[in-house]
Amino acid sequence: VLHAALSVPANVTLDGLTAPAPGLTLWGDRLPAGTSVLAIRSRNVVVRGLRIRNAVNDGIQIAAKDGVSIARIVVDHCSITNSGDGGIDVTGSTGARVRDVTLSWNYLAANGGPCASKGWCGGAALVKYCVERISVHGNVWDKNLRRNPSVDGAETLADVRGNVVRGYVESGTQLRNVAAGNVVGNFF
Repeated sequence: VLHAALSVPANVTLDGLTAPAPGLTLWGDRLPAGTSVLAIRSRNVVVRGLRIRNAVNDGIQIAAKDGVSIARIVVDHCSITNSGDGGIDVTGSTGARVRDVTLSWNYLAANGGPCASKGWCGGAALVKYCVERISVHGNVWDKNLRRNPSVDGAETLADVRGNVVRGYVESGTQLRNVAAGNVVGNFF
């Protein structure tokens, strides 16, 4: 059980697939409001084989902050369920970009839900604000509110292939606001 977000430094691999059974599970239900379970704000990061449960905000937040761009991030074979906002959010900011992200072979389920400010918030994966080149393949998106994934912005080039999207509440996969991409071989 976590009481603060885990911040992942640059040039790190977190490999939960090497842990003894039953593996690594990170519980986020005791984090402060607005806090993600895993915060990636650095370059050259690989996260594999983690289970993230009940995040108050985001399960994994990949975000360029404080004017520092980040690149080369992989989230692979993770299971992220019941996040209050996003399962995996990938966001840049003015002057700080996120480049070359891969989301592969993950299970994202029951993410997004009610929030006080907007009524409903979040979903499985938001890709927005200065994100370039993202590959999303082989994932299972199961009963999320929306964002299975939602890719937004003119600078974004997405490759969304071979995913299974089922039981969403509001919307499935979206490419919005001039985002470009390939959406190929997915099952809805």
